[in-house]
Amino acid sequence: MAQAAASWKKKGSKPKPTRRRVVKRAPKRKSRKLARKKRTYRRKNGFSQAKMFSLIRKLSLIAPGLGVAIGGGDARDKVARGILAYTGYNTAVQRYELEPLKNTYTPFIATTVITAVIPRLAGFVKGVI
Repeated sequence: MAQAAASWKKKGSKPKPTRRRVVKRAPKRKSRKLARKKRTYRRKNGFSQAKMFSLIRKLSLIAPGLGVAIGGGDARDKVARGILAYTGYNTAVQRYELEPLKNTYTPFIATTVITAVIPRLAGFVKGVI
């Protein structure tokens, strides 16, 4: 054993290297240019086009009911006209009518179609240009 210790201390011999602990790093991510998604920029007030279109659709559905509520007459007449406007059921005659449904839902259907078509056309034009 003494010989082994003596041979270790010989001139010119190097001590055994100690093992260094290897720190594993996370894999490199793609560059920011490739990984970055397109951002949609909004105005400072926070109303995007989608929010505006959603609000327009809701108002077009509520508007006929507001017209009935603001119009003259007592409460029973207003309720009967509201039911007639939204369901088409006439409580006085006790049957369904199609004309009040057309008057109520035509603006809603038209605004829904328009607000669905405008963003698609804008995307199509942006893609062409």
